[in-house]
Amino acid sequence: MSYKKGTIIFARRTIFADNGQYDLTGHPGLIPVAIDDYTDEMYYLLLTSNVSRILAFPNQYYDLSNCWERVNLKKPSLINLRYIYKDHASGKKIGGLDPRTYKDVIRKLKIYQNEHPCEYYEEIKDRL
Repeated sequence: MSYKKGTIIFARRTIFADNGQYDLTGHPGLIPVAIDDYTDEMYYLLLTSNVSRILAFPNQYYDLSNCWERVNLKKPSLINLRYIYKDHASGKKIGGLDPRTYKDVIRKLKIYQNEHPCEYYEEIKDRL
């Protein structure tokens, strides 16, 4: 992986899994979690600044509201644990999670994905 674990990157051309819409302006917040050794595609999670979503779906998100400034985000954000994306994503590093927070994100991701697996979880669960 060309990014360290917990790196937050800005990337363009994401197609959102929940609605199929194409993100033309860029999405400030991809967190790489694994790499496909054969294709070099990255598995990653997306961030959202719509922090009210956690009220409706508390287990689906990891809340960064208490550390958003420390990890170099522009506003409070959540990590969406529902969808794991796979693509040749790349972008500029904008921040990063400390190792303890990253491990906690992965722990909560495993818990959520074991109950509600998305299409890519089986491909990477042994590498998380």
